[in-house]
Formats: sequence, C-alpha cells, structure tokens
Amino acid sequence: MASFWMIISDTGNSPAAGALPALAAVLLGALLFFFPGPSLRILIYLAGALALLLGIVLLLLAWLIARGGTPAFAVPAILGISAIAFGLVSWANPGIIGAFMAVIFGFACILCGLGAAFAALLHASSPIRRVLITTGGILVAIIGILTLFHPRLSVTVILQLLGLLLMGTGAVLLAEVLTLLWRGRSRGDGWQEGPLPEELDLPPRN
Repeated sequence: MASFWMIISDTGNSPAAGALPALAAVLLGALLFFFPGPSLRILIYLAGALALLLGIVLLLLAWLIARGGTPAFAVPAILGISAIAFGLVSWANPGIIGAFMAVIFGFACILCGLGAAFAALLHASSPIRRVLITTGGILVAIIGILTLFHPRLSVTVILQLLGLLLMGTGAVLLAEVLTLLWRGRSRGDGWQEGPLPEELDLPPRN
C-alpha cells in the first residue's frame, strides 16, 4: 500500500496522467464506503483466489526443489498447502474469514500506514504531497490500532473509514492535478508547434 500512496501522489511532469489514479482512489473509496458488505465479500473472494494461486506456485516450487534431493522442499510445500487451505475456506465459507478480518485489517493497516508514512519522508516530492501522504499513512495506522484494541469495531466500519480516507485523498490529489493543469494553461505550457522543414538548418538536397 505504501507504493500505492506514492503512485496516486506522483503527478510528476504529466499532471493529466495523475488524474487517473486519483479518480481510481475516489471510486474505490466510494465503493468501500457505500457498499461495505459486497466489498468485503469481493475482498474475501479475491484473497481466496490469490491464496489458491500462490499455493499452487509454492507446491510447484516444492516439487522442483524436491527433484534436487534437498529437504528444503518441505518449507514451500507446507506454505503451499496452507495457502490452498485458506483459499478453499475463503470460497467455501467466507463468513469464517470475515470473522478474522478485523484483526487482519488491523495489522495490515498498521504496517501499510507506517510504511506509507516512512516512504513519504524519503520520497522526493513537494512538501504538500509529503504532508498529505504522511498524514494519510498515520491515519491508516491509527485505524489499525483502534481495530486491535477495540474488537467491537466491525469490519464494515473499518471499510467505511478506509473508503472515506481514499475518497478524501483522491479528491485532494485530483484538485492538485486540476490546479497544475490550470497553471500550465495560464502559462501557455501546452503543446507547441515545431519549426517548419524550411526553417530547419538542413543541407541542400542534390
């Protein structure tokens, strides 16, 4: 998630390109805020699908290592079986996974939020972007801490809080992109025509 914060904030030399991830953040936040239940089910199914895929890859890796005659194949084999079991449970009974989502979200928010804040401090960008990303990362980490120490805080509330945070961040970044585009137009930094062929200093043709 740390890289996500850097992507949606890095408008760089192409402000128009930065509008797409900002709009994506707003839309994703709106889905999480207004439809937390379906969003949670989709997240659980996606996590299950990724776990199944990861489990298959780990089992293939264990098979390749076992062909070399080393006992190290047991580690990816155990991890692969565990990942496949998690994926099957996620698809067969998503309610069980949803019961533990609060704790999972709590730890994920703490790690990702602190990672985003730390990455923002090292990222060469404007002070406004740095403050924005650092503040967003700290807020995400606070949400994670509140989730761990207040188990009654349901996953639905967590998703809605994350949705609000994404919508706010995307809206601010979108406003920044529009401001940069407006300043570029006012300065006349738009596309300029190049010199005509006859104006170029080219050698005469034979």
